[in-house]
Amino acid sequence: MAMSKPELYVSLDVEANGPCPGLNSMLSLGAAAFFDGLIVSTFYKKLIPESGPNFTEDSDTMKWWETKPEAWDEVNQDQQDSQEVMTEFGSWLGRLNGVTVRRDAKLVAAAWPAAFDFGYVNYYMHQCYGENPLGFACLDIRSFANGLFNTPGYYERISEGDLYVKYDIKTDDLRQHVSVDDAIRQGRLLMALLKEAEERKAA
Repeated sequence: MAMSKPELYVSLDVEANGPCPGLNSMLSLGAAAFFDGLIVSTFYKKLIPESGPNFTEDSDTMKWWETKPEAWDEVNQDQQDSQEVMTEFGSWLGRLNGVTVRRDAKLVAAAWPAAFDFGYVNYYMHQCYGENPLGFACLDIRSFANGLFNTPGYYERISEGDLYVKYDIKTDDLRQHVSVDDAIRQGRLLMALLKEAEERKAA
């Protein structure tokens, strides 16, 4: 039986001006790569919002942004063209195996929630880069936690905040709603969940 490749997890977080790629714009992209439980690299860029008749701002999302003035100010600084950002992101992904001792590691995208963050990344990568090196799948961290703790429903019992407390995960060095910091935070949580899963398997 062939042994599976080691996995290099890419925790993704996106900020946007609405819920729907192709109608709304990605405003920032943060990613944190973890291998063997440790962070090995990060990526962070802010994007100029898309223009044209097909793109708009979602009113509910913009009302939410009004309650986050510091994060809104951050996401509007040092913006770059989306083509440039996604090309840089594709190059960053291509270099990831070079920062580990295992050059054959398989990239695994992860997010909380996967449907939102990966949806934006996948759309922008295909539109701007021509392909998505992360493939077509993304590990949903909430679903992984729900399975680990036998939670009956997607929103039942398990909350992200409770899990950070349970695993004593450091978050006070990270800003809220700044995509690279959120990607690091969620990646730290995923590493704790994977460690628990391994310990249960060994037991």
